Amino acid sequence: MKTLLTVSLLFASIIAIGQSSAETVTIGTNKLALTTDCKVDNDNKVSCGNNTVEWKYGDEQKVKGLQDAFLEIGGMLDRFKKKKIELYLFETKVKGYKVSYKNATGTTYQISAAGVINGEPIWVLVSLDKEPVTNDDIPQFVKQVVRFSEAKK
Repeated sequence: MKTLLTVSLLFASIIAIGQSSAETVTIGTNKLALTTDCKVDNDNKVSCGNNTVEWKYGDEQKVKGLQDAFLEIGGMLDRFKKKKIELYLFETKVKGYKVSYKNATGTTYQISAAGVINGEPIWVLVSLDKEPVTNDDIPQFVKQVVRFSEAKK
């Protein structure tokens, strides 16, 4: 019984260490370094403090449909605002949206971008705790995924 308990504790320790030591995440074909405040929540979500990056794959029609559905549902939220923007999704220039809306604790700011990256259609949704006006307002990990094509004032 003592051996079983020891083996169980050792196995649990190995699993715990494996989950907390992730240093990179792959989104599409892009391998990205995680900053110290980031953790992988599931196969397609990374949280960095109060900010998150989520992504979904599909064909071009599905990816466009995800973005359209996001904007349509967003239109039902209190004080929903959207602004069409040009940005980089990884190294590819795409059109996307910067949105904001009221929630129970304040305002949520998001960037929605859809495009074909290295031959793979992808939709990315970034949630931020403050309004991104320039690239300096975007956290380091998030800048590896999306960034403005030029400084916005």
